[in-house]
Amino acid sequence: MRSVMTARAPQVPCVLRVTLAEAAACSIAGHATASSDGLETGGLLLGHLHPDRVVVNYAGGPGPLALREPTRFQRDLAHARDLARAAWRLDRGIWLGEWHTHPLGPVTPSDIDLRTYLTHLNDPDLTLPSFLSLIVVAAPDWNHPGIVAWTVTRTLATTTASATAMATAVTLAAGAHPRAIDRTDLP
Repeated sequence: MRSVMTARAPQVPCVLRVTLAEAAACSIAGHATASSDGLETGGLLLGHLHPDRVVVNYAGGPGPLALREPTRFQRDLAHARDLARAAWRLDRGIWLGEWHTHPLGPVTPSDIDLRTYLTHLNDPDLTLPSFLSLIVVAAPDWNHPGIVAWTVTRTLATTTASATAMATAVTLAAGAHPRAIDRTDLP
C-alpha cells in the first residue's frame, strides 16, 4: 500500500527550482528559532511536484515527540503523518522532503542527513524519485534564518547505493522573511 505521504508522486528525477510559499517560509522561520538552544529541529515539506519546479505550500514543525540533538534531528512520525494527511485532504499536497536546522553549520547535508535521505529514497512504500532537503542556518541569527535547498537523488555504484545532493535555487513568496541563500553563498 502506497503511503499517504507520497501518494502517486510524479516521477521528477531532479528538482531545479523550489518555490517556498509564505506560510511555509514563516512556519520554518518560527520553528527554527528553537535552535537557538544549540539543538537541531525541523519538519516535513508538503506541496506539489511540477516538471520544472517544486512548490512547498506547507512546512510542518517537529512534533511533540521529536528527538533534538546538536547534530541530529528525528521528527515525530505520528505528527508528520497527521500533517501529511491534512495536506492531502486540503489540496492533494504530498511529502516532498524535510527541512531542518544546522545550529553548528555547515549549510550542506551531513553524512547522517545523506544516510537518512537514502533510506527514504530506497523505501518502496514512499516511491520518492528525489528528496528535497532544506537546511536552515542562523544568518546572522535565528531571528533571521537562511535557507539552502538541496535535491537528493540515489547514486548507484556496483556494490552500494549512496545519495548525491545538489544545491537547488529557492524562491521565497512575497512577505516571507527567511533569507534564501544562493549557491554563491556556499563554501
